Amino acid sequence: MPMNLTVSRNRKKSKDFNSEGFGVSFTVELDQSLLNQPKELQRQIDYLYREAESALDQQVNDGGSSSRNGSSDRQPNRNGNGQSNGNGNNMTAAQSRAINAIAKRLGVTPADECHHEFGLELKELTVRQASQMIDHLKQLEQPASRNGGSR
Repeated sequence: MPMNLTVSRNRKKSKDFNSEGFGVSFTVELDQSLLNQPKELQRQIDYLYREAESALDQQVNDGGSSSRNGSSDRQPNRNGNGQSNGNGNNMTAAQSRAINAIAKRLGVTPADECHHEFGLELKELTVRQASQMIDHLKQLEQPASRNGGSR
């Protein structure tokens, strides 16, 4: 019977008083028998984190300008004042519900987290930014012991 393992990595890059968030998250199925092989399970987890970190490095270094299929998915979304410039698609209703549900579980205000992470109002998020916001909130949701040095 398979088990799911989700790995997420996020990073914020700041320049000239503007910041940009980057994130990568993926879920894989592993054989449940790995629970009886802790060293092999840890080896698989370490490998997945290295791959996620590598993908995040590429995303940050490319400025998010290319996706895996080679098409551009970067959409400028702020002018120098952190205001939305209208480029990009607004987040979906499902993303909005997810952000609000996770924030409620965490006891945080989604608008405050959004302003802190993106310098934008929640309603100004693009689909991509909303996805990054969800990843950010999920990372906050993880127990402190898993956010530390060892994984």
